[in-house]
Amino acid sequence: MNRYYRPKHLFFAFFCIFTVLACNTDSQKKDSLHTIPPKIDTVKKQSIRLMGNENVTKKSKKIPPDTTKFVPIETTFQQAGLVNVQTLDSTLRVDLRYATTDNFVQKNMYGNLSACYLQAAVAQMLLKAQHQLQQQHPQYSLLLLDCARPLSVQQQLWNVVKGTPKQKYVASPQKHSIHNYGVAIDLSIINTQTNTPLDMGTPYDYLGKLAQPRYNQLHLDQGMLNQQQVDNRNLLKTVMQQANFRPIPNEWWHFDGYNLSYTKKHFKVVK
Repeated sequence: MNRYYRPKHLFFAFFCIFTVLACNTDSQKKDSLHTIPPKIDTVKKQSIRLMGNENVTKKSKKIPPDTTKFVPIETTFQQAGLVNVQTLDSTLRVDLRYATTDNFVQKNMYGNLSACYLQAAVAQMLLKAQHQLQQQHPQYSLLLLDCARPLSVQQQLWNVVKGTPKQKYVASPQKHSIHNYGVAIDLSIINTQTNTPLDMGTPYDYLGKLAQPRYNQLHLDQGMLNQQQVDNRNLLKTVMQQANFRPIPNEWWHFDGYNLSYTKKHFKVVK
């Protein structure tokens, strides 16, 4: 009897043990569903936390927009020993056209530059011209359109006109413009009571025959200029020559403090 009982007893014991283990495993699985949050929730929580830290990091390292992009041009002028003429005479008016798009290349090449810089000796000559003008016409002022011009900007101008009929109006960067030394100036005259520039017959930077003062009389005879326009050009020329500036034949607005040969010997080019 004992021989037949043991196998049955062992089988029953194994069955019971298997049942208990299966129940425990199923219970653990059910418990795990309640104790472990879904994986997607964990990812969301981590994402929110990281985004929060990332935002703080970005704010702490945020760099403000560069609003001084062109300031080095002014710094270059100052390091070259040039002077801001308005610090010498605040009645002078300045409207730098290459700090706008109102020029023949329709491009701003000076950025936020708003001051006219010249060699000190040339600046004193300009003060004398302003004095001569205001003695005759107290309501007038010289209007400064371009003063010292870096060689880098000269290259940009040259690139625009090279190989075109307008090339003759722009000095080659290899030969240099007197502007590149702070010894030349482009200017007009403004009525300060009406804040209106005098009519010179053409706009500044008009690259054509009508802007050439050597043809004033011809254009007057042909009716392309009127007497008032010619008189305004002559007034500008007179006060500038009284201050020892030199006019040129193809631009009514341009005057040199010295010739190019003297300029190269006594001044350094502004790059």
